[in-house]
Amino acid sequence: MSDEHKERRVECARMFLSVYGRRVRNDRKWGKIINTDFSAKITTFATRNSKNDVIWSLSRESAGDMLDGVSYRGLVPRTAPIFAGDLYNEYEPKPKTINSIMYADRIKEKAGPAVLEVYPDGSGVFQDDRATIHKAEVSLRAVEKTFTSRVDHTTQAPKMADVWPIENVWSILKGKVAEKECSHDQQLKKAIIAAWREIDDDKALCRHLMASLPDRLQAVIDKEGRQIQKEDY
Repeated sequence: MSDEHKERRVECARMFLSVYGRRVRNDRKWGKIINTDFSAKITTFATRNSKNDVIWSLSRESAGDMLDGVSYRGLVPRTAPIFAGDLYNEYEPKPKTINSIMYADRIKEKAGPAVLEVYPDGSGVFQDDRATIHKAEVSLRAVEKTFTSRVDHTTQAPKMADVWPIENVWSILKGKVAEKECSHDQQLKKAIIAAWREIDDDKALCRHLMASLPDRLQAVIDKEGRQIQKEDY
């Protein structure tokens, strides 16, 4: 991580603490944020990826590239993650990877309704990162039209995966799925959905993950932007 990255991480941490405060409750700003990200891919066999030691999928169509979120009220969507493989066939020609058009469509057709299910009063605050497809004009327009409030992506720093709790959700999900013996894609998908619902049912866990955010951000400041570990917060 470069010095510039560290400086931007500290600036970002200070911004969040200034705007969102240090208390996390259902009726406060932190209680409204839906922290979203793309997962890594989960597979029936243990091939490791260096990024966060996650597991890559057997095929693009099965269990990879899930776009989902965690909030103080639980997971978003509640009942199952959004699988990219379910959407690829809707496009012709099929894209080789998720692009900005696919991302915008997901926001409008999938993420928007899922957020309203958890925050029916429209108070949910959408948060994604500075990935290239998130910054595309079509993506920005989709987010603006779909959500009343969002975290301005231009104020966020890159390389914040150690801060955001959605990464913890992926890790927990991976652990639960690893306990199952899945020999093909459909079994794997069912295992992922079952594990997702287990995590969403554990509202105390979701609240705990979101409630740790102010301490995580303070840890970034205390460590002058360096990577943080669990023991730091």
